[in-house]
Amino acid sequence: MKTITNIIYAAFALLAAVCFDTASALPVYPINNGFEQPDLGSGCFAYQYNPSNPGWTFANSSGIAANGSCFDVAGATNGNNDNGATSTAGQAAFLQGGDGTLADVNFSQTLTLTAGNWVLYFSLEGRPANDGANGVNVFLDGLQVGSTLFPASLGSFNGASANLGNVTAGSHTIAFAGTVPDGDHTTFVDNVRLANGATGDLFASINGNTHNFGGSIYDYTPLQTTFASGLSRPRGLAFDSVGNLFVATNTRDSMDHFQGTIFKFTPDAVMSTFATGFPADFFLHALALDNSLSRLLI
Repeated sequence: MKTITNIIYAAFALLAAVCFDTASALPVYPINNGFEQPDLGSGCFAYQYNPSNPGWTFANSSGIAANGSCFDVAGATNGNNDNGATSTAGQAAFLQGGDGTLADVNFSQTLTLTAGNWVLYFSLEGRPANDGANGVNVFLDGLQVGSTLFPASLGSFNGASANLGNVTAGSHTIAFAGTVPDGDHTTFVDNVRLANGATGDLFASINGNTHNFGGSIYDYTPLQTTFASGLSRPRGLAFDSVGNLFVATNTRDSMDHFQGTIFKFTPDAVMSTFATGFPADFFLHALALDNSLSRLLI
């Protein structure tokens, strides 16, 4: 069951609403899900290709890198959920180049799942230097799941996900592969976890500043990452039964009139317009779903 509570927070930005997406089952964490092992220390050379570390198998130009290293990763969280291990500086995995298949740049892990509809959650960050970000393909048991994902920004992490579909009970292999073979394109991956149904994350809408398109949706998993940005005064949040997020926004025109729009975000942050054409100065605030989680109320 999803619940929404409104919070007013005045400090440069307005924290307009918080939405708790409570999981139908406890998350499953792969071994070394935060990539803190082996601890590479700190400094420019705190990175390693194809490390021999717990859980993951790395191939070709993949590996792990620490915050502050010459790989330019920043904001990687420090800690593994599965065993509590931390590293000196905080670390993340990287995919440097690749042809989008498991025959080239990738890393993978086999783990045991119960039967159900599983979603894979993780954080992505594009490398701000060299040739920028790499695309990422997600695989389950050797088959690609969903479309190619790209990080929302360079130099900071954002939440991402891939719906693995209905999975049978037993051992399954998840894998991440790089997709851009030309040049030096790199994307970092951190905080990998799986949930049977909902994510269990906390989402917050941030008003931003007084101008249009300065608002964001933050995902706390457990640290703040940007789920969506460039929104105009986002307020109410609501999740439906399959994990789609609905956001109420408000745009002000040159005559100081507001126009409300409701946007829909799929679990992998693909945005579309859900409803518009509200009366002028009809300022949208809270959203809610009925008990079937299928009918949206304003």
